Amino acid sequence: MRAPSEPTPAVELRQERYATMRARASAPRIATFAAIGVLSLAGVRQIVAPPHPLTISREVLVPDSTNQSGADAFAASFARTYLTFSGVDTTAHDNAVASYLAPGVDLGQSVVPSTSISQHVTWTAVAGHSAQGEGEATITVAVALDTDPALRYLAIPIAEGAGGTLAVTALPAFVGPPPLDTADAPSDGEDVSDAGLRAVVQRALASYLRGDNNALAADVVPGVSIPVPAAPLTVTQTQAITQATAGQVIVLLSAHDAYGVTYSLRYQVAVVLRDRWYVAAIDPPKGAP
Repeated sequence: MRAPSEPTPAVELRQERYATMRARASAPRIATFAAIGVLSLAGVRQIVAPPHPLTISREVLVPDSTNQSGADAFAASFARTYLTFSGVDTTAHDNAVASYLAPGVDLGQSVVPSTSISQHVTWTAVAGHSAQGEGEATITVAVALDTDPALRYLAIPIAEGAGGTLAVTALPAFVGPPPLDTADAPSDGEDVSDAGLRAVVQRALASYLRGDNNALAADVVPGVSIPVPAAPLTVTQTQAITQATAGQVIVLLSAHDAYGVTYSLRYQVAVVLRDRWYVAAIDPPKGAP
């Protein structure tokens, strides 16, 4: 038996004005053109009145003008050149020295060795500065020579020009060493009586000088790393442990190297008390907490 068919839904006929139908059909196209127009206007605004540029500020560290490292290196290099020569070829020496000189300065034949003498600089170190005026200073360089066991001190007049350029402005001079400070040395403090502190400091320094990082770490503040010396030493005796400040002790000790050479040494050790005493630093930089 055939199932009755579903009734066909009635079709509703509705009258609508032609203008309304046309407007509905054109709506998507109008919206598209409107969006394009808005984007175009935004582009014109960017050209006519661009947004304010993004400014990123940062702190720039300018080197301190009192830093003498560049002039020091220049003075040491000049001292090495000036005091290294061969009696056979003085022209080469004059030419080498000339490369350090300010215009109009001539130091030719300022060093005249005998023909049988050659001399070489084996070591230099800056020993002092003396300001002579704006951009001018006399830098004294300590010089070791292969021909003389005594150090020479060479005072070199140097000027700094535009852009940090440097030049020797006159003849150098041999001078005496820096004056020795004759004031009494500051006291290292009273002897440390705390047995626990003494034990930790001695044990840590023995591990440190022996180059035993694992043993050293047991007495160092957790999270702190202390690099050990390249050449191991064995502590033979601790002469004194004194309290310099509340968080720093001074240790005087003797230690020998693998060749049996014994050294007397002094160490500043920063310490901190937590559940027990720990070492925070060995020979910390000046001013460190």
